[in-house]
Amino acid sequence: MSYKSSSAPRAAVWSLKSSNPDLPAESAILPDDGSNGTESVFEDDKRRRVEPRDFADGGKFRSVVKIQACFSKGNGTNVWMMGSGWLISPDTVVTAGHVVYDWGHRLQSAIEIKCYIGYSGKASVGTSAVQARFGERIITTAEWIEAAGNRTHDLAFIKVNRPFTGNLGNFSFKDTPLVGRGASVGVVGYPGDKYVEGVNGQNGEKGAQMYEEFAATDYSLEKSERHMIEYQVSTFAGQSGAPILQVADNRLVSIGTHCYGGGGDDSNSGNSIGGPYGNNYHALLALFDSSEFPPAQRHGMKILTADPSARPRGERLNGNGHGNGYSNGTGNGNGNGYSGSEGTGSDEEGFFDILRSIAKVAGPVVSTVTPFLGPIGGPVGAVAGTILSAVGGAESAIIEGNASGVVENSITSGAAERAVLAEASLQALLKLEHSPETAELLQSISSKYSAFRPKLDAIAQVTQPQLTECGLMLAHQQIARIHERGVVGIQESEIELPRQQLKGVGSNPVYDRQQQGRQTAFVQGLLAPTRPVSGEEGFFDLLGPVLSKGISFAKPFITSAAQGALSGVIGRLGGGAESSLDAAAPGTHEHATRLAFKRAAAAEAALQTLMALPGEKLDRLRVNDPQGGEEGFFDVIKAGVQRIAPAVIDVAKTALRKVVPVIVDAASEKIKSAAGAESGSLPPKTTGGEHGRGEAAPRGPVIRYKQSIGDMLAASAGKKQVISAY
Repeated sequence: MSYKSSSAPRAAVWSLKSSNPDLPAESAILPDDGSNGTESVFEDDKRRRVEPRDFADGGKFRSVVKIQACFSKGNGTNVWMMGSGWLISPDTVVTAGHVVYDWGHRLQSAIEIKCYIGYSGKASVGTSAVQARFGERIITTAEWIEAAGNRTHDLAFIKVNRPFTGNLGNFSFKDTPLVGRGASVGVVGYPGDKYVEGVNGQNGEKGAQMYEEFAATDYSLEKSERHMIEYQVSTFAGQSGAPILQVADNRLVSIGTHCYGGGGDDSNSGNSIGGPYGNNYHALLALFDSSEFPPAQRHGMKILTADPSARPRGERLNGNGHGNGYSNGTGNGNGNGYSGSEGTGSDEEGFFDILRSIAKVAGPVVSTVTPFLGPIGGPVGAVAGTILSAVGGAESAIIEGNASGVVENSITSGAAERAVLAEASLQALLKLEHSPETAELLQSISSKYSAFRPKLDAIAQVTQPQLTECGLMLAHQQIARIHERGVVGIQESEIELPRQQLKGVGSNPVYDRQQQGRQTAFVQGLLAPTRPVSGEEGFFDLLGPVLSKGISFAKPFITSAAQGALSGVIGRLGGGAESSLDAAAPGTHEHATRLAFKRAAAAEAALQTLMALPGEKLDRLRVNDPQGGEEGFFDVIKAGVQRIAPAVIDVAKTALRKVVPVIVDAASEKIKSAAGAESGSLPPKTTGGEHGRGEAAPRGPVIRYKQSIGDMLAASAGKKQVISAY
């Protein structure tokens, strides 16, 4: 089997919970690929129920698989979905990507899977005709988890707990011919519009029986709009993942996997194997034996890069002598993971979308539409993070109407310092070298961000006027500073300033407590000597106290307790349902405000993940093309704090004093529309204050000879329409 593309396939892989397949799901809903389309059941529907002898041991459709996949709804409940598949080897099932990773309901990755051969309804499970297995590991394409529109990559493989046995007749497969003229093509699976009638008053079971249909088919992968195999064969939801079979020389050969309905009279379709438009089955299957594969579900999802020329070990043959698939394989396991995108519950932007928006920044200091886009997006995100920390730590005080108590407690405890440290950590990630270690780190951060449940649109809507005002203030500070430096001829020195001990941390009791905890390595690195940033020397004496407050902040908003508090407050602000809010147009203040809060959540997720890393993993993080004294990762973080904090901390504290009363009023229903609440002007303060002056002007572009995470994300951002929040 040849593959014209020499590019290395990328795969998303994860492990599943064990299951008891002898107890099939009581009910299962139809899968949804996220395309808002429907399957085409044509007026001349020629599907017919498969005879039991054909899916019995030795039957021609014995290797067609009934799949039940379980997904977490995020509120302690699960939902089962149905699908179809086909055995490529005794312990490996091929199916559609949306059977194991859901876009339509935004449920993301499956957590548990049951697979059956010989299935003909729940009552058949336990009989000698049916074999039941549970899925242990999943491989799907990285492209599928990045976007629901990547239909040609809607493919997955399931490794079951032990091989199916008997005369299975595993389907052989081949590269999909680019053109088919009058080819006999069929789809065999478990359609959800066919029922087994219930007994004793019970409901019938959808998708309980296997159906087949074959038809003479003309198709062209090149001419197809999405380069799919298209056919006028009736299908229905539940058949997703079924084999696309071609009859040749009285033999059934799989040429692809069914995925989509056309709707109405349009053709149904599936993705192809090999060639210029298909998926490299060999390379993807080889990853099942990769040492990089997550060993258990708790280790989450990884992105692995396959060797495009790999052929798995243990190739097995069917009775016809044709290669069918594999039980094991090898792969290089090199991580990539930087252009991924993930579902985020109700939030539209996932963690990788936020990173892309930072990486692709290139714009003026002040946008003509909103001040949140361009170089001050980071400082505005830190202000938003300060607000979230205040709200997450004081639900009862907010509900009781104690605005002043919330504000002063948040200021004293270090909410602003925490948000600045988080934003600096998020920006530092983009300067890391592309490596398997950083790929794994980003996936861990993405998982933490995706698990952040509070819906932020309501709080963004309420605080938009005040946050916009902060953004304008920060932008004006930056313009004034650039002008001031230009007038007096001040230039940033290219000479590296000597490393200095941080002041105010040596006898800090917070530092001593953290030394005993699991965050020891991060704390040691963060509070170690570093270089002052040229132009920000006046702030350096305050760097130690800011960092100490940031790492010791007691109530980060991405914790179970704080999330509960946020959810409670947000529920009072907007009913807890983002769908009830008007969609904000990209580029507007409203849209940018929502991005600022989501950016703050991504930054906190990054900081928490970094703080939990052991020393040996932190030591392996390498900065790509270090500049200006930023030799190590911690130098980059501390340089970021020095540039962000002088401008942000005083503005953030002022913002708290203005925003929290608005939130309190809205949460207490003292006003009907907090979004239109009046707010006074922020004092025009461009220098001085507790933490010095405005943020330093951004450095000019530098030439890099290797790719950093930021380089990769900036390149991939050109393929996605994401509004910059940096």
